[in-house]
Amino acid sequence: MNQREVAIEVLDKMQGSCPNQLFQKINDFDHGIIFVCMYLDCQEQEVIAGDIANEMKVSTARVATLLKKMEQRHLIRKYHSPKDARKTVVEITEEGKSFVEGKREKAISKMEHIIDEVGKEEMEVFIETLHKIGKAVAD
Repeated sequence: MNQREVAIEVLDKMQGSCPNQLFQKINDFDHGIIFVCMYLDCQEQEVIAGDIANEMKVSTARVATLLKKMEQRHLIRKYHSPKDARKTVVEITEEGKSFVEGKREKAISKMEHIIDEVGKEEMEVFIETLHKIGKAVAD
């Protein structure tokens, strides 16, 4: 079997074995809300909206929409920087911190279930394989 045939076979197997609901959950992952909350939660300095856009590698318009939704859900608080009124500072609220912790606990619980089903050794091989694939894609 040549390399092309192997690649086609692997893609066919991946398509047949990847549950769509897993990828749907990953894609919908609260539309970036969890990422922003986790990012803000670990920052010790003032964060402006532009920092978030740079970190997420998305437009500032996309971040502005996301932050508006988050503010409506009381996950973040926005205010003008005392140093530069043109900049909008974003900080996580206590509700946002609770949200992050809840998501973190849910993820841990889900991973425990996956490890129970798949096994620790297979998960380690899977993670190692993901790293290799990531490196190959980056090349």
